[in-house]
Amino acid sequence: GNRKRYHYMMSSTFLLFAWWGPMVTMAAIPLWEYKGYDSFPAMFFGGNVTAPGMNSEPQLRFDTRHQLVGLATFGDEGMKKPEQLAAAAAGNRTGYITPAEDWQAANFRSLERYAKATPGAKAQGFFAYRQAMYALYYFNSTNYFLDNPSLLWHDDQNRICWYPYGALFNFSAPGFEDAFMEHVIEEICDEAATSGVNAAFFDGVDGLGIMPPRGAPFGTNCSMDHLNMSQQDFLDLMTAQAKVFARAAVRLNACGVWPMYSFGSAIDESISKSRGYPAAETVALDILAHSNATWSRYYEYWQVGAWGVGCGYSIDNALVESQKYGVPLTAHAYPAGSGSGGEFNTSVTYSVAAFLIVQSDYSYYAVSSVQPSCEGLARQWSDCGYLWHDEYDVKYGKPLGAAKQISKGVWTREFQNAIVMVDEVRSTANITVLNPPRQFLHGL
Repeated sequence: GNRKRYHYMMSSTFLLFAWWGPMVTMAAIPLWEYKGYDSFPAMFFGGNVTAPGMNSEPQLRFDTRHQLVGLATFGDEGMKKPEQLAAAAAGNRTGYITPAEDWQAANFRSLERYAKATPGAKAQGFFAYRQAMYALYYFNSTNYFLDNPSLLWHDDQNRICWYPYGALFNFSAPGFEDAFMEHVIEEICDEAATSGVNAAFFDGVDGLGIMPPRGAPFGTNCSMDHLNMSQQDFLDLMTAQAKVFARAAVRLNACGVWPMYSFGSAIDESISKSRGYPAAETVALDILAHSNATWSRYYEYWQVGAWGVGCGYSIDNALVESQKYGVPLTAHAYPAGSGSGGEFNTSVTYSVAAFLIVQSDYSYYAVSSVQPSCEGLARQWSDCGYLWHDEYDVKYGKPLGAAKQISKGVWTREFQNAIVMVDEVRSTANITVLNPPRQFLHGL
């Protein structure tokens, strides 16, 4: 079949030449034309949607108002109960593995058809969800990894390391790379061939390598006491993970899919170290850049906490990625008070302004929050956590050049129809729209 032919064509040996060849700046162009200067490039990433909800005309209309639309698989009805998790861990998967591929394909067909048939709809990109750290219990491919436990991560007592919703991948295991390509990546290509999917979001592409100094994977049964892994061991694991996703990007591009890779920390080495991380992402990004494929860097918690806070990604870092590697960003922000302790001290205006400072072709932005009406576990990603904001209704136009740094943490940038200023030190922002005149302010 096609998978077998592909398996022999794209062997690991062949792709080594792609990884370690001359550095080529990536264009990162998906199959659709970027409209992010004609109107604001808003993104929607539903998390608790269900199939009946996707057939709702108001929901379809709202979703396709955004230029980039994604759906996760975590419907409230699909969340597994603790006893089901225990049964799966013991080897009983009856009624447990959910064929999310079919579920997603049906929803994306509805979205694509609605977008094409509805005047004013802006949706062009449609991305499916996949987990990059563990075998998530919502996909058929998970069966293969549970049937082949040597591909999963074990501690020093030979116990599989379990996350609440799946078993952790061991990217360094012999045969893992080929297995991942055949059973996860080809699964996405199959899904793209039968639906409107033209992009894929991978959660936690650097999730394993950045654990030190955080400790063991949060929420797993494996403790640092039983992992016996040094910081170098984690870096080696992340390097193996990055090589897999470099190869995956090449294949996904070939089947018409634009990968979006989520990183949990700063890429630039100096920025990363200043925030207490080992800068393993610098190694990972170099490997991904050598794939010569097109992909996007997904920022979770974009500008949360602003300047100097560990999870507050700075403009500096985004510009390093964009200018050095040609990688566009997809930014997911949260407004003030949407964290469990209200620790997210930015606003929509502030994070939109920071996004405009670094915007390049195929950059997208989203902001979501916990609304009182939202239910479910991941409420920041649920449908009702996404609202339409006034900043989205402005046509800022194309940038008239790169952002200018006035002083440490202070940036300005001019657009055809706006002037933007962000002060990351004081957490202030000013978006001055020229025509019709309008101003958005934060902290001023």
